[in-house]
Amino acid sequence: MFGWFKQQSIGELNLGLPLSEARKRARILVIDDEPSAFPVKLLQDEGYNVQYWEKVKNLRSLEEGEFDVIILDIAGISSPEMSRQDGLGVLQHLKKYNPGQIIVAYSGQSFDLGQQKFFQQADDFLGKPSDLLECKQKIDQLLQSKFTAAHYWNTLVEVLKKSDTPETTIKKFETLFVRKAKQNQPLTAEAIISACKVSKEVGQTIFTLVGFVWKFIKPGP
Repeated sequence: MFGWFKQQSIGELNLGLPLSEARKRARILVIDDEPSAFPVKLLQDEGYNVQYWEKVKNLRSLEEGEFDVIILDIAGISSPEMSRQDGLGVLQHLKKYNPGQIIVAYSGQSFDLGQQKFFQQADDFLGKPSDLLECKQKIDQLLQSKFTAAHYWNTLVEVLKKSDTPETTIKKFETLFVRKAKQNQPLTAEAIISACKVSKEVGQTIFTLVGFVWKFIKPGP
């Protein structure tokens, strides 16, 4: 399938974004049971694309990577039917579906030893309540360090390596992706599973990560 491909690298696509553009493109979701704790309206006024949920409204949309950054409260945001571990359960579930999902632990409980897993597995921490300057600084840091095509692609490669995908297959998949990107032809989940020779579950994770990388290829809204 790949024999006639010339090796190509994702670096050829020049997918970097200036911070000003990243602020416009990144979709940020705050999930917190205290509406006044996070300065949603002030951030919106500053040009950030921020939405607010009091509780998890649509788990499927989170699994599919609808939001780039999730500010996640530790408690009061999930029903017992969804997760008996509340915020921790939601965080672990989303990281399983998409290890590249950027999640900020949002809590007024500081680093409570009983909730250590929540803070360790999140990408960063933000104390509650928080003011506009604190939120801007934290979000901008994450946009520069993790809202990048390189972050999502490197996470994708790690998922494939953990699935014992040979290095040659990973390189060939990279070539395929770059070719399709240059042709503006997104890959389907089925094509990814076939190219990477992985299970449907792993293929779906790769498909989600590829979708994040693709956001840097397509023009912003």
